[in-house]
Amino acid sequence: MRNLGIITTLTIIFNSFVMQSVFAEEAELIRLQHRNRVSRNCLIAIMRVEDDLINRFVLNRSSIQQEKHFEYFNSYTIFFVLSYRQAGRDILYSPKLITDLAKDVFINCKDSNVSSVVFGMDASSIHVQFGEVNGKFSAFKCIEDVVPKNSNDRYEYPRIMPWGYQACAL
Repeated sequence: MRNLGIITTLTIIFNSFVMQSVFAEEAELIRLQHRNRVSRNCLIAIMRVEDDLINRFVLNRSSIQQEKHFEYFNSYTIFFVLSYRQAGRDILYSPKLITDLAKDVFINCKDSNVSSVVFGMDASSIHVQFGEVNGKFSAFKCIEDVVPKNSNDRYEYPRIMPWGYQACAL
């Protein structure tokens, strides 16, 4: 009987801890941001991805930000920030899953002027960016594959990153 009481107490403590962390995460989701700049279809697609990542215990937060690239300055980027635990890395390094999630958002958010979708690891520069390049939806390529290294064995990054490329070696 005493073991049952201990198990019950531990279950209550665990559940309250989990619920507190879920509420903290939900406060930083796109669906709860009052100034959404997206259509209903776009928001539904974003919520599907948020739910998928929450159910996998990997979503830390999501956001919509104005694109900083000069060619797409009047458009938006959707960010999904994953936890830096193994589960988050597993999602980020699952090409089919991450592409399917990004494509769902991208296709449903075209009417909301969304130019790219980014999945990144919290507290790191590790990320994968998707968007339309040359009329086709795809993951951005690593700029390091096309830029030379200087005499100090460092990449010579362009001042303006070409659309369709991302820095991968940072």
